[in-house]
Amino acid sequence: MDSTTNNDNFNADELEAPEWLNAQYFEEVIRQYEKIPEVKVTDVKISPASAKGDHYASVMFRGKISYTTQNGKFSKSLIIKTMPELEGHKKEVLGNSNVFETEIGMYTKVLPEFEKVLRKLGDETRLCVPCLYYSLVPRKVMIFEDLVPQGYSVIRDRDATIQELKAVFTKLAKIHAISFKILHENPEYLEEFKHGIFEVPNFVNDPFMSSGMNNFITMLKETPEFSKYLTRFEKLKNDYMDQTKVIFQEYRVNRKSNGYYVLCHGDFHLRNMMLSITQLMDHLKISCYWTFK
Repeated sequence: MDSTTNNDNFNADELEAPEWLNAQYFEEVIRQYEKIPEVKVTDVKISPASAKGDHYASVMFRGKISYTTQNGKFSKSLIIKTMPELEGHKKEVLGNSNVFETEIGMYTKVLPEFEKVLRKLGDETRLCVPCLYYSLVPRKVMIFEDLVPQGYSVIRDRDATIQELKAVFTKLAKIHAISFKILHENPEYLEEFKHGIFEVPNFVNDPFMSSGMNNFITMLKETPEFSKYLTRFEKLKNDYMDQTKVIFQEYRVNRKSNGYYVLCHGDFHLRNMMLSITQLMDHLKISCYWTFK
């Protein structure tokens, strides 16, 4: 692990990288995604990829890899996403879930197809960061291009601006619109993506989920301008999870002929997004990416 890491700022299960994240492993990764026969990794520096509390459903590392090929010396920054190996709460909740299978399918099948639809319409929007490598055995791993060197970052210690929110919701709207189109023209294409968080064993009863409404109601009580909404949410607090489950599972278990269904992101919040802001003449260009569940 990188010696400059401040342990207090990161999740405990990301402070020590597993032993298999070594030079030999990254040689195979680079050999596959660059499609070259010979590669020699000369240096590997591993550090946590995100701050404490930024994510919940995986373990993430940043790998700064130096390597040589027949074409010269190179370096690349990668994001490695894997399942928790340390025994504990996160592994207990997520160990038997299909979260990784779903996310791999999103990055390698669904979103590339959605981008093809956009290209046919003359829209050059990129819907996801490239997944350079993935595997399910002997361990679940996804490796991505690191966006930080390209100027992307997570919003911290401030609210998102109107321009940023417009960029985020515009991209989400495009995903919803394309999925709506595909569900009508070729519904089998998305058949494997009909399971959501309510199919993850034990997840719904986890405090991460079950404490949300009480915390929200406390916030309403402590914020005078929001107090007018308090009664409405007090009425929901006892059965809101049951109502949410019905909504999440409707497409799979009780599909309506007149229903409007789209492919849901499943974990849509600012800590799961990276944005880049570029000044272009008289306006801002805002690009965003997020992870998919």
